[in-house]
Amino acid sequence: MLRNLSVVLILSAIIFLSCTTVDTVPADEAAEAWYNLGNAYTELGRNEDAAKAFLKARRLDPELVSAGYNLARVRILQERYDSAIEQLDTLLEIDPENRQLLETKAWVYHLKGDDSTALEYYEQVLSIFSDSRNSLYNSALMLSSLEDYSAALERFRRLVELYEEETEAVFEIALLEAKLGNYAESIIWCEKHLENEPDDFEAIEMLADGYAAEKRFADAVVAYRRITDLAAEKGGGENESQEQSVPVELFGRVSFKVGEILLLYMEDLERGLEALQASVDSGWQDEGRSEVLLNSVKTEWRGDVSAILPTAEDSTAGNE
Repeated sequence: MLRNLSVVLILSAIIFLSCTTVDTVPADEAAEAWYNLGNAYTELGRNEDAAKAFLKARRLDPELVSAGYNLARVRILQERYDSAIEQLDTLLEIDPENRQLLETKAWVYHLKGDDSTALEYYEQVLSIFSDSRNSLYNSALMLSSLEDYSAALERFRRLVELYEEETEAVFEIALLEAKLGNYAESIIWCEKHLENEPDDFEAIEMLADGYAAEKRFADAVVAYRRITDLAAEKGGGENESQEQSVPVELFGRVSFKVGEILLLYMEDLERGLEALQASVDSGWQDEGRSEVLLNSVKTEWRGDVSAILPTAEDSTAGNE
């Protein structure tokens, strides 16, 4: 329906523009028609035609800022980032503190792979609009990617204070607390996140890892088991393409972690071996971690553990 409507708009605009001259139609009305034509072309994915229409609209009416902004958006879609920045700069000359323009420019620099410059523009926005949700979130993500975890954490916390419904920021806080080694705090934020997203596998694993780091081993096993139980409920985690299924790599890794805890800290040989077997059966392998486990378990258990864990020779044979 949307495509049909866009075609109608294009035809209407073309008919209107073909009947106009500078003398018969005011420039601002003609510019509006070209602007509408550009929007219709954009809906149809005809980005170059859209760009030409927006350019004509701007030439007819330099005050039609929306045409300039949409032209910048089209250039972004075309991955012509320098052209998009140039267009945004012309608009910022008119309105240098426009939040939308500054945030869009920041995002273009991010798309160019220049997060340092992107952050400068987000900082500029926040110096004017301290509660900008978009700038707080995106700049926090970029700070995290640049491994400035403390600054990113502070920004995400500010975001949650301002916007209680910001659930994605809650997860990011949990993740950053874990990266900073603050596992007790990470656990609190993981639990909060899981109240809204109870089947978030990554968050459940992070929660369990936090419990393990805090030596709450029984809680860790229960949390890891939430993932393996979900795998059983949703088809065994056969592949990642199934909606809501547990990825096989995650299932294998988590099963191994359960085995580690049961064997090393809870001295439960039977259940520990069962967990290791489930991990091996899934196809998951980590030779280095397996070797560490084998060397760490009780001496009298090593035969049972080595009988389950694949050796380096097994992996080599499997690749021949």
